[in-house]
Amino acid sequence: SGINAEYGNTHKKKEKKRKINRIFAARRKGKQKKTTKNIRSIHISSKKREKTEEEQTMVNLEKIAHHLFGFPDDYDPIQFVISPFRFISPLTLFNVRVFLCVYVLVIRIWTEDINGEDNNIYFTVLSYWHLLSYLAFVLVISIKMKSWNLKYDDMDFSKPSEFCCSPDTHFTRFCKYLTVSSEVLTSLTMGIVIVFWGLLYDSSKPFVGAELFENISVHGFNALFTLTDLFMCCRKIYPKQICYLLFWLLLYMLSTMIYHHSTSIWVYPFLNYFSPFATGYYIGILVLFVILYYFGYGLQRFRDFLSIKINGERGPVIEMRATPK
Repeated sequence: SGINAEYGNTHKKKEKKRKINRIFAARRKGKQKKTTKNIRSIHISSKKREKTEEEQTMVNLEKIAHHLFGFPDDYDPIQFVISPFRFISPLTLFNVRVFLCVYVLVIRIWTEDINGEDNNIYFTVLSYWHLLSYLAFVLVISIKMKSWNLKYDDMDFSKPSEFCCSPDTHFTRFCKYLTVSSEVLTSLTMGIVIVFWGLLYDSSKPFVGAELFENISVHGFNALFTLTDLFMCCRKIYPKQICYLLFWLLLYMLSTMIYHHSTSIWVYPFLNYFSPFATGYYIGILVLFVILYYFGYGLQRFRDFLSIKINGERGPVIEMRATPK
């Protein structure tokens, strides 16, 4: 009996010890689970934080891009087909553009027949194609809007037109691309006139006859046509979008270098970066086009000033300023 009692006590102690060990094991397991949960929650929260930071970075980049390259919220494509001066009707503006488009097309075909060579690498020729494409596309916009039917007396310029959409449609995006094209074109055509007649023209060999008419058309009338369009319609030049002009100039310079690498011919002698004055030419031309861009912006502001003086309190320019953003 004594042996049984001792065995029973030993058995109870072992059972008690097992229970205690199980309790401690369960507690340790519970702590591990809690620790794992905490680690997972920290990992998930850090991922969320990283995602939030990435999203905020993207938002900031979008804001910067919109600030540099974007358009104001009240951008309205109707600015292409109406004039800041009430005495120039949308129909008159449409007819003038038809004439300019036909004239530029005829001159381009005629000059190519005279030269008898592929001269599309020249800055003037590319800009002439640029002018032709702008006039053609702006006529497409006019046809889309049926601008010849628009009457100023029936229009309320203090409200966005039916073509002003948010978010952008394919049509409004196309109009914005055309706005950028017109901004660049205004500077290019003025720069071509200055660079050609001031730097490239050899006064010892004056042009005569058809050659004179050709050079006046492509190195003179091109700027006149662009500025005429700027004054006759309400399109704007946005100062912060000069980056598009700089990109265009950089792209052309790179293309001339590639052309020289493949043909050993420089399109224009002053672009030869081996010459001692190359750096001065490159910087000078770049500064010239930047000045002309802001000169075009100044002309647009002067046009708006004249419009307000001529039209008084009623007119597209002064009423469109009240357009809600």
